[in-house]
Amino acid sequence: MPPIARTGVAWAVLGAYGIAYLATGIALAILQLALRPLGEIEMALTNRTIYVAGIPESIVYAISFGLGALGGAFLARRAGGVAAAALYLGTLAIPAAMLVVTAFEREQRLRSEPCCTVLTVSDVPLGAAATFVLPAVAFAVGAFMARRRSARDSTNALLEAAGAYAFVAALAAAVILAFPVYALTFAPYATVGMDATPHGAVLVAQSIVAGAVCAVRGGRVTPRAVAAFALMGFAGVAYADVMPIYNTLFLDWTYVPVSLVAVPLASAVIGVATVFGVHLFMGAARGAAEAG
Repeated sequence: MPPIARTGVAWAVLGAYGIAYLATGIALAILQLALRPLGEIEMALTNRTIYVAGIPESIVYAISFGLGALGGAFLARRAGGVAAAALYLGTLAIPAAMLVVTAFEREQRLRSEPCCTVLTVSDVPLGAAATFVLPAVAFAVGAFMARRRSARDSTNALLEAAGAYAFVAALAAAVILAFPVYALTFAPYATVGMDATPHGAVLVAQSIVAGAVCAVRGGRVTPRAVAAFALMGFAGVAYADVMPIYNTLFLDWTYVPVSLVAVPLASAVIGVATVFGVHLFMGAARGAAEAG
């Protein structure tokens, strides 16, 4: 990846969203393998008496989103300065605050439920807030590490394309899966839960929009671009396939990781084809303008 370039604030935030999407998606995939031992530790410590469900998952989410916030804050401040870092922080803080507020509402509602309702971390305001402590610290560290804005004016085409790829997925999850606003940080990774047809349509839209952004921002068809588009697809679906693959290898499961193969491949093919097509169109338009 080339050094981070100085861009406008909006492009810097889009690039920050892109690097956060990639970092979080890969971390979620890797850390899925920690859920089983974390669950065993949780049950040993609680002795099945005082139990709030979802503690292992909340730990995995906190670490994964923390890594994303670290990379996103660094890129936002390095590319767009303090204004971009502040705007990117808003995209994290507002959904987090909404989740905590919603936890208060759920807690009050659950108090009137009949016996034996199992609470989750997101049902307890303090637990919901604790999930975002690590991402908040990571954001501060990332912004501090960037120190000042880059002096090199250019674009961060591939990271901006990744941001567009993730943003289209988040919008699709909100519309098709009715994802609540406070869950939009996780929404780009939810498309794998769609039926095949809408998932395929969203994948095509993600790849085309990301390819167009890449081309407009000066990205070219290179091996690095092919790898980047494949990584965008991998980051969105990998976490959902890790445990089934693990269970197939070590337990009595039979599973074919279709999404893990098809989505990165399709993202690379469609994204790179879009970059190539947009450049052809832009070249033809310039030629026609010069001829005229």
